[in-house]
Amino acid sequence: LVRGRLLWLLTRLAPVHDAAGGITRLVGRSLDITERKTIELRFQSLTERLQLATEAAQVGIWDYDLTQDHVVWDKRMLVIYGLDGSKFDGTWRTWREAILPDDVDRVEREQRQALEGGKAFDTSFRIRWPGGEVREIRACAHVQINASGRAVRMVGVNWDVTAEHRSQAEIMRARDEAESLNRQLGQALDRANQLACDAAAATVAKSEFLANMSHEIRTPMNAVIGMTGLLLGTELSLQQRELAETIRSSGDTLLGLINDILDYSKIESGRLELENRTFALHECVESTLDVLASRAGEKKIDLMCSIEPDVPDRVTGDDTRLRQVVMNLLSNAVKFTSKGEVLLTLAVVGTTEAGVCLRFAVHDSGCGIPADRMDRLFKIFSQVDASTTRQYGGTGLGLAICKRIVELMNGRIWVESDVGKGSVFYFEIELRRAPALPKKDGGSGTAPIAGRRILIVDDNATSCRVLCRQFVTWGLVPRAVSSCAEALAVLAREEVFDLMLIDVEMPGMGGISLAKEVRSLHTAAQLPIALLAAPGQPRTTEGLELAGCVSKPIKTGVLLELCLDLLQKRPAARQVASVADAPLAEDHPLSILLVEDNLVNQRVATLMLQRLGYRIDVAGNGRLAVEAVARTHYDLVLMDVQMPEMDGLQATQEICARAGTSGRPRIVAMTANASTSDREQCLRAGMDDFLAKPVRAADLRKALAVTQRRARVEAA
Repeated sequence: LVRGRLLWLLTRLAPVHDAAGGITRLVGRSLDITERKTIELRFQSLTERLQLATEAAQVGIWDYDLTQDHVVWDKRMLVIYGLDGSKFDGTWRTWREAILPDDVDRVEREQRQALEGGKAFDTSFRIRWPGGEVREIRACAHVQINASGRAVRMVGVNWDVTAEHRSQAEIMRARDEAESLNRQLGQALDRANQLACDAAAATVAKSEFLANMSHEIRTPMNAVIGMTGLLLGTELSLQQRELAETIRSSGDTLLGLINDILDYSKIESGRLELENRTFALHECVESTLDVLASRAGEKKIDLMCSIEPDVPDRVTGDDTRLRQVVMNLLSNAVKFTSKGEVLLTLAVVGTTEAGVCLRFAVHDSGCGIPADRMDRLFKIFSQVDASTTRQYGGTGLGLAICKRIVELMNGRIWVESDVGKGSVFYFEIELRRAPALPKKDGGSGTAPIAGRRILIVDDNATSCRVLCRQFVTWGLVPRAVSSCAEALAVLAREEVFDLMLIDVEMPGMGGISLAKEVRSLHTAAQLPIALLAAPGQPRTTEGLELAGCVSKPIKTGVLLELCLDLLQKRPAARQVASVADAPLAEDHPLSILLVEDNLVNQRVATLMLQRLGYRIDVAGNGRLAVEAVARTHYDLVLMDVQMPEMDGLQATQEICARAGTSGRPRIVAMTANASTSDREQCLRAGMDDFLAKPVRAADLRKALAVTQRRARVEAA
């Protein structure tokens, strides 16, 4: 160490002898080799880094001495070729024998060309492992030339690309099977390339491209999602239903990705504008749980919602964007929770002159988020870590879009998390209060059932807590137990209850078995029993005389109606079940015209309407639609927008001009143009409602239900 600097010295000593041959002293010299040593250390570090990099990339390194005909392989090369060190003698001949005969001549030809300087050595070939398995190998090499211009050495790398080639083959097969879809996607990409050339209007071009891409993808997606929805409504084997649900789930995922990209594009360009309309807040929030109920049921996760009593039901704001934020947070919670529960809570945290400040919170019992990864949330195309994308999928757009939407609502969003225990995503926004609708029962509310006793049997403590809090709000007296045995013990003490709610899925005896045991002790008149059932769980059992069944996730309004029906002894208690596929035409007949140029989408819409009991007429473009409306009496026209000869907007304007607003059918857009501006354009043209493709059966049913039959005007 010299003046604070570490030096490396190479010292050589020689002895000096006296006349008798003894050593009298040592004479030597020291050479400063600090620079050389530094270079050696750097070389060693680089060598270690190279070794780590090749191990991480699973790349094998080889060195071929052409003059000695000797090949040196590293350990990874042996792994790639399925050999141990004793099976490779370091000669090109042995290496050559591992290559399939059909590839040997080509590889040797490419090697000669590289040695002669014709082109770089970059090739691929197949090898056969000792066990017989064939693998695909990619090889690249550098040729070293001596002073006389002769190639003396090749140094290169090999890596196994078998999985990559197989994946490419699978992609090619899938592409062949979806040739029709690919042609449409190719057209959309061609338009995208044309738009990208206009650099002066890059932002506008991007938005137009994404909108067009959305339309082109939504058109075939309407067929995919629509047909799978119809298929799932038929009699299927377990395996067939699993395959159909996989197709539908993948279609929903693709559709969500398209919506995220479009939304982010609008946010980036400043074109995302919030709507301002009055809506039912409770229904808006609870409807998001219905969409995720099946997914949560498949994972056996309890999905719950708790809304504080002071939260107003009628507010003014953008319900579509609010639903989007809640849906995204709930979807993430279900995705990252493998067991346990997901709870959505809504509470008032403040009031202002303008309205009410609300706090939404999504609690989950999932894997949690490390503190040092929190900064990655709410950023574009960012996941907590790389493994998140591999294990769960996703683009990282969802939370970023949620953050922008909440900020547009003058709110804020944040997260709290504990690794291994779960996370809570919060956001706060301010909404204006709106006048409440008059009560259907004349204002009596829950007073007639106040004081009635409810026994809740559910092994989930959070669910019990939520239900008890809600019952107390209505003036009821709840009692919650966590097991079937505890419920029987309570009844054995001759405690009297007016209603018993039993969760179907419970450990031990189970909800159905408990209901049978209770029914053997108490008649239906003495103790009404209602089940709490998730999607796919049994809802009725012969001989139990069940009073009803409430679908999970539990909706406040549905639960209240059940209590009012049972506890007030109304004529017939409600059985809460899905009516999505019940024929509508019998009770609500309509004359319907479908205007659609795409033959596949014609078929999808026709089948969906036929399932609801309707027979319809079809027009292939807007001109034919105008002629059909002039010729035939229709109650409803389902109108596509983009069509040849005359589009849907022009056709709507022509129908309105000929018949006026009172003498024309109700016109509902049914289009793949799904943005807010597209909706507004349709309404300005004279349409009465808007359905975005892919069209959901529930949305179509709702549009039919609100359509009134027109009075027929007979010709004089």
